Amino acid sequence: MRHHLYTYLNRRAVLRAAGALVSSALYGHATWTATADTADTADTDGPTDGQLIHPAQNMNGAMVRMEIPRADADYTIAATFHNPYSAIYTSTFDRAFTTPDSYRQWSYGFDFRVTPERGGYLYVTTRDLSWNAAIYTRADPNARQQVIQMWRGDLVNLTTGSDETNALQFTASGLTGQFMLNGEEIAALDLSALAQPGAVVIGAGYDNQGFSLIPGAITAYQGFQITPAPVPTPLAAQALTYRYGPVSGGIRQMKQGSNRSSTGQLGEGFNTGACMNDGIINGRFFAPGDVGSGEWDFGFWFRANTMGSTVPVGYCALALRSDATYRLSTFYPVSRGYNETERQRGPIAGMRTGAGEYNDVEVRVVGAEGVLSVNGYEIACLDLHDYTGEGSVSLLTAMTVPARAGVELRYEGITVAALTADP
Repeated sequence: MRHHLYTYLNRRAVLRAAGALVSSALYGHATWTATADTADTADTDGPTDGQLIHPAQNMNGAMVRMEIPRADADYTIAATFHNPYSAIYTSTFDRAFTTPDSYRQWSYGFDFRVTPERGGYLYVTTRDLSWNAAIYTRADPNARQQVIQMWRGDLVNLTTGSDETNALQFTASGLTGQFMLNGEEIAALDLSALAQPGAVVIGAGYDNQGFSLIPGAITAYQGFQITPAPVPTPLAAQALTYRYGPVSGGIRQMKQGSNRSSTGQLGEGFNTGACMNDGIINGRFFAPGDVGSGEWDFGFWFRANTMGSTVPVGYCALALRSDATYRLSTFYPVSRGYNETERQRGPIAGMRTGAGEYNDVEVRVVGAEGVLSVNGYEIACLDLHDYTGEGSVSLLTAMTVPARAGVELRYEGITVAALTADP
């Protein structure tokens, strides 16, 4: 079940208990004092210092954790972890020829929005010098987690020495999560599948690789704090400046075959002439043919800058396809054309693909994030942190599939509006 964007933009934490709260879990020790529910301190836990004491016996999947109840869904979790010992990194290939005692690894991080039925986690690990995150479900609190969405990335700023620390920060706000390590932004996550309020966990031993913790060692932490995440300004409180439309018409494909031009750019269509950084693009698109008559797609270039000026040259491209999927890519110029980097793809539930059927599409772009909605339902959070400059908006077809000469994409009510805060 999906929720409308306004739910996230206007959510406020409620039902927080005031008074003293002592929270501890097996091998995890900390004393918490919940602050009074006032305008200045409501919904803040910590900061506090503590220790995660590794189990006395090393077991496959052994993990130490401490859970902090929360009645909200939007918060920032932060802590500075002290590495429990110096990690010895050994590749998976080399590990096959060594004994477990010849390498040492550790992992630590957070769970977020945890309920008995589902939750998410994010941790860093020395197993392969990476960060890992996932959204999971489970039949009951004691059942094994079933991962439904997963992310991973390499880390170049993770310290691994025994006398070193790593500062982790994770913000869950509406549809998105943002992960920072040692003051550097690492990744943005799509949390549209994990919307409900839930508890926070601080833990060590996430890897489930066996021998992932040295028995009896201690992962200490400082400044562990949970604070309400900044609530995005509702769109109703912001000003929209319409820069194009509403316009109706059609794009007739002129070429046959490749969707690439001689310069490497993709698609057939036109530039609206409207420029925006943060804003909204929307309109109704009619399917040019059913799936059996050949592939088709439609979509936008946005934040397109071809002049250089003060922002990087390039653009974002979002295509909606006849197989009921979307693709988001960024393009940067090279010596002969453009270099494409696909950022994400996914299914579009409820997309209509029959000949002549229409889909109402809306793309909202704010800073490093975007939201794609189709037929009134939020489909995906778009990670735009690699390209946030102002640029023009173009309407296109044959972006990711071969062009078919004579095929026409019809559209109605296309508008482009820039978003600015009211003075």
